[in-house]
Amino acid sequence: MKKYKIAVLATVTLLLLTVGSLKAVVAETFNVVVSGHIFNVNGMDVSANALNINGNNYIGVAEFAELLDIDVSFDPHTDTVFLDKSKSFTEVKIVENIFNEKIYAPVFTCEPLPEDVINLISGKSFKENTPFDYSELSYLTMSYVNFYGEHCIGNMIVAADLGEEVLEIFQELYENRFPIYKMQLIDFYNADDYLSMEDNNTSAFNFRYITNSTTISKHGYGVAIDINPVQNPYVRGSTILPPTGAEYLIRAEVHPGMIIKGDVCYQAFVSRGWTWGGDWNSLKDYQHFEKNK
Repeated sequence: MKKYKIAVLATVTLLLLTVGSLKAVVAETFNVVVSGHIFNVNGMDVSANALNINGNNYIGVAEFAELLDIDVSFDPHTDTVFLDKSKSFTEVKIVENIFNEKIYAPVFTCEPLPEDVINLISGKSFKENTPFDYSELSYLTMSYVNFYGEHCIGNMIVAADLGEEVLEIFQELYENRFPIYKMQLIDFYNADDYLSMEDNNTSAFNFRYITNSTTISKHGYGVAIDINPVQNPYVRGSTILPPTGAEYLIRAEVHPGMIIKGDVCYQAFVSRGWTWGGDWNSLKDYQHFEKNK
């Protein structure tokens, strides 16, 4: 059976429902009470049409749309079912799940740096000579799909005025199932960019200098993001970083996690005014996107 995903672009909270063998990603908030197989939406009960599998309750797309009195359209080119977002709904509320299974709710939040994060990054990615205050950075918590199709949650620090935009970008990557190997703060590598790249870690802020120069990197201002460095290496002459990225130099041979010009990752950034390092002429930095401010 073909797999569909439902997408409604609206407020902040996201609810993920696995619908039969259909995937439903609803970027809208609903008043949904989960109790075993029963969904209660705004006072009306609807029974799921299958058992819990992999921690998800099941309900039919048509039944769900009918219950909410909303229209449904399908784009066969992207395997996406779009719900009419003209309705307004309240927050998702999980009261009980009699199977004690996890109901997965994707997360995309942006906030000032929490105190424990400030303590973590001080002297590492945020160095003594960093020429701005912590308040100029935002701490992001974002859902992503890893290389094994598992739903994960990672963190990233970016410039405060780019926080909401970066959330939009990674929500788009999540909804399109663009795989990300790992996403954690570079401070877990003692702010060592080489170690982070070798571990195929996606990261952003790190006050440092451009490779082989004395110029502050865009990462130093939180306006650059590196994604899946192994599949998208930095290449300048005979220099390949990380070295394990040598396996992915032939860009015509597309592997999961690679960024290719025109693909969903490229478009998510470039359509919002970001520049891709893969478009550069003097060198290629396939993992790298940056925003001029």
